[in-house]
Amino acid sequence: MVTRDAPARMLRRLTALLLLLTLAACGGGGGGSGSESSSELRFGQLSPGTLTASYKETGMPAMATLELTTTYTGVPGNGAVYVVVVDPDGLITQASPGFTDGKASLTLQILETLTTGRYTQPLTVRACKDPACKAEYGGSPQVVQKDLKVEGVTLSQSTFDFAGSVGAGAPAQTLSVQAPAGVDFLLSPMPVERTDAAGVVSTVQASDVFEFTRQGNNLVITPKATWAGRYVMRTQLQVYEGYAGKPVTVTYNVAGTDRQPLTLATGALNVTAPDYTPVTATIDLVRNTTLFFPTLYSVQISGIPDPASTGWVQLASSGYVTDGAGRPVWRMTLKFDRCGTTFNCLGIQAGTYPLTATIRVDGYGTSWTYAVPITYTAR
Repeated sequence: MVTRDAPARMLRRLTALLLLLTLAACGGGGGGSGSESSSELRFGQLSPGTLTASYKETGMPAMATLELTTTYTGVPGNGAVYVVVVDPDGLITQASPGFTDGKASLTLQILETLTTGRYTQPLTVRACKDPACKAEYGGSPQVVQKDLKVEGVTLSQSTFDFAGSVGAGAPAQTLSVQAPAGVDFLLSPMPVERTDAAGVVSTVQASDVFEFTRQGNNLVITPKATWAGRYVMRTQLQVYEGYAGKPVTVTYNVAGTDRQPLTLATGALNVTAPDYTPVTATIDLVRNTTLFFPTLYSVQISGIPDPASTGWVQLASSGYVTDGAGRPVWRMTLKFDRCGTTFNCLGIQAGTYPLTATIRVDGYGTSWTYAVPITYTAR
């Protein structure tokens, strides 16, 4: 039977043998002496000779056990038996022996969280007379073969490091996924954390920084041309059919100095309204084609009378066009209406009105501002 102080002895034994990947438990019975005799405790052959089992890597506690059995004769000379299990694979976390009427059992607790692989290194089981296992009982030690399979998904690598320069991108890398037959997977892009040269942290969309392409069981990761900074995306490869997902981290270091994403091609605007018929004027920003252009922008017109409250100057349209030189241009068309949006026409009197169009472009935690002076003349 197991002695009452077995947990304390097991803990000491486990602590002493941690570096050897061993676990210890103890049990025992009364009577006998410490000398060798015909009544000395002796164990028969452990069964089964090979432990076999198959598991599924789910990422959840497995709570699985294995069991070895044998027979024994005699009694322990010092009233206790110390059982030591050595598992080179480190899969066994606890060993619980039992002794009853000539039959012995050893229940082995498996790691709660299993990792995909095949574990075949043999177990060594020792029945010892003392905590240090300086002396062993008959039939000890014994070697038990092991063939334990854990099925799941494996990745060629879980971390990716890219390096590039402003506007140049970087060569692609491939993530290879090995999954059980018929099991599909999906990499979900997550928001990317960007740290600029000043240490300012912001968040950008993964699609602005990386392109992900599925090719069978491979995922090709291609960094895009983008602004300077350090980009980190932490995500999870999702696996279906109840299998555990796998973490994936992608880092992209972009060296260089950021440039304005757009070049203002429009100087001062002179707008003339000969009568109350609305007139238009355009502002062009030439796109820097070597860099991604963030589409978050705002246009504000300031002056007297206040365009914001009266609506007599409005952004009529905006979008990409190609100018006469073949360049991609972000063109904004402003509409000037002397009547504004009020029920009764404002009736802006003849004269000259100074205005300012302020365009703000936001992206990657940075803002760029462009100002265009406007002279509006009403006749």
